[in-house]
Amino acid sequence: MVMAMLRDTNREKITPPGSFNQAPLTPPPTDPKPYKPVPIIIEHLRSSANGRDFPESPWLEFKLQREEYEELLQRLRSEEALWSFVVDKIR
Repeated sequence: MVMAMLRDTNREKITPPGSFNQAPLTPPPTDPKPYKPVPIIIEHLRSSANGRDFPESPWLEFKLQREEYEELLQRLRSEEALWSFVVDKIR
């Protein structure tokens, strides 16, 4: 009899899961990372210069803003071997 009373009082203290009125705490969402094509292009060119192929099509297209194009040229010219590869093979 005492056990039955204890079980009944414990039931009164339990909140059923459906009665929550607020969402559980979660970490804040992360902002999407900005798309930066220049490092991706440089990596593709380095891989091609080193003889590694990519599983995707050899015809890749990147849309660049004027500043990004200038940054790409500057970075390519700063690496003489990569710049030579681009001038000889890519153009």
